[in-house]
Amino acid sequence: QTSHLTHPQSKQYNSTRTRKTSTQEKIRRQHVRMISNKVLTHIILFAILLAIGSIVYSTHYVSIGDSFSRGQEHSSFSIFDEQEHEEATRSRTIPSQLELEQTVPDSARNSQDNAVKIVAFTDNDYSVVAKWWYTRMTELKYTTHTLVLINPAAVKAFNDTNNGGKEYYRFDVQIVDPGNRRKNMVRSLWYNRILYCLNQLKSGQSLLLT
Repeated sequence: QTSHLTHPQSKQYNSTRTRKTSTQEKIRRQHVRMISNKVLTHIILFAILLAIGSIVYSTHYVSIGDSFSRGQEHSSFSIFDEQEHEEATRSRTIPSQLELEQTVPDSARNSQDNAVKIVAFTDNDYSVVAKWWYTRMTELKYTTHTLVLINPAAVKAFNDTNNGGKEYYRFDVQIVDPGNRRKNMVRSLWYNRILYCLNQLKSGQSLLLT
């Protein structure tokens, strides 16, 4: 009689335990699914915010570049005031340039209007290398190679050299503000390089950068 009484109870216990285990498994799966959905939602929101931030960032700097390209030759990085810039511009045209042009063959002079301008950027620290490059280009019979000076010390040094009469170096001026940190100097350097190139291209001048 005892065995007949306990057997149904044991079977009922096992059934109850199975249902309890199944319920716990369902709850665990729902919990895992809920966590997965939350993680996926956060990832999607982060991606959307990152995309919006990128668009705002790029739009901001494109608008800055566009404002500078509308006839503003001096950027916020410039450390020349208007008077110094005008003096530097006037000092670039010196009598020795006419003497140099007289040595250029007529065929080369006639083709200069459509020639590609070969440009190298330099400061006063690299003036020796810049002069070597310029002299080498002249020896190879190039006629449109030009230095772009990026700091006032270089402008003064090359003006003094040109005014001395023994040497002549054709150059433009695009002053770069060094800033207080090297990171700012690099940003300003590339910004002014791009700004110079944009202004040249707008004027119809083709460029070859070194």
